[in-house]
Order: sequence, then structure tokens, then C-alpha cells
Amino acid sequence: AYMSPEQAAGKDVDHRTDIYSLGVMTYELLTGVKPFQGATYSEIRDQIINHDPPALGKRAPVTPEIESLVDRMLAKDPDRRFASMRHVLRSIEDCMETLDPTGGLIKHRRKYLTKFAQDPVAFSEELHRTSISSHLDRGFYFKQMGLAKMDDAVREFRYVIFLDPDN
Repeated sequence: AYMSPEQAAGKDVDHRTDIYSLGVMTYELLTGVKPFQGATYSEIRDQIINHDPPALGKRAPVTPEIESLVDRMLAKDPDRRFASMRHVLRSIEDCMETLDPTGGLIKHRRKYLTKFAQDPVAFSEELHRTSISSHLDRGFYFKQMGLAKMDDAVREFRYVIFLDPDN
């Protein structure tokens, strides 16, 4: 499921195949599902080679910058992907700035990346739980402010439902 199209097709690969695989992991981190799925290896391989993944923005509440980043990492043609991991990291930093102009994410970036590297699954689950709790808290806060903030409350509660449909 993490194989690049060129690798799945048996073609020559270079460092950009790793960028593609990181794109698959990022997609999965943000949505909770792999972009290409199937019952057999052949079905998954066919999806990887011949189909685009479902739009990230339809599966997760992400900014256009994040969607563009992941789309570029998952480009079928290696020449359309980032040229190097340095370029990926620079784009990630740009995305983080759009998420939090105050710089809070940048300040904690090393801590987040370290925790992710140590245990990606546990970190993803913790981040998922924290996001749900944060959106729920903000939703109740806006709800308490009355009708003037009801649209904001509804938006936050929609995020909660999106992240945890059983909530």
C-alpha cells in the first residue's frame, strides 16, 4: 500500500519513491485510512498505478496548502513530486505557518516529530483524541456565547463528528 507507482509497475526507482511513500503515510495519518485499498495485492497495485487517491479534503478537514502538499507527494509521475526531502520539509513548514500564524506549532515541531518517529501509531491516536477534545471544548465554548457564535459552535461540532462519527 506504500509502494510508489513506478515501483509497483516494476520500473526504476530513485529517492522520489520514498517521497511518495511518505505521502501515503501522511494521507493515512490525516484520514485514518490508506489512499489505495483493495482485497488483494493486485487490486491495491492496480489502484496505485492507475487511479488517483480520493481527495484528501473530502476525507479530512485540511487546509488547501496541506492538500496540495500531499497531492504533490502522491503524484503518479516522479517528476511532478518534490525533488528532495528538503523541499518536502520546507513545504511542511509553510503549511504549519498557515495552520498557526502565532508559531506555536513551529515551536513544538521537534517534540511532535520526535514523538511521531518513536511510535507513529500511538502519536496519531493521541493527536486524534486531542483534536476531538479540542474541537468539542471550543464547540461548547462558542455555544455558551449564544446565538452570535452558534455558527462557530456548529463548525466545531462538525469537526468532532467528522473525526469521530460515533461521538
